[in-house]
Amino acid sequence: MSLTQNPSENLYQLCGRLASILGNDRFPTEERAALRRMTPGQGLPLAFYRFALRNLPENWQRFPG
Repeated sequence: MSLTQNPSENLYQLCGRLASILGNDRFPTEERAALRRMTPGQGLPLAFYRFALRNLPENWQRFPG
């Protein structure tokens, strides 16, 4: 389900790509629901890690804002 990741992708392009993945009809409903239920201060659900590993760039923690 992951779209091709472009190493020169800027933050706006990344956000657009992630939004289109999340909004796609083929994105699993259960995964989307788990991501929606995320709450600050609580542990991250397994769905977040699956999404992050499949779709975020390797250096996503240091992505310039």
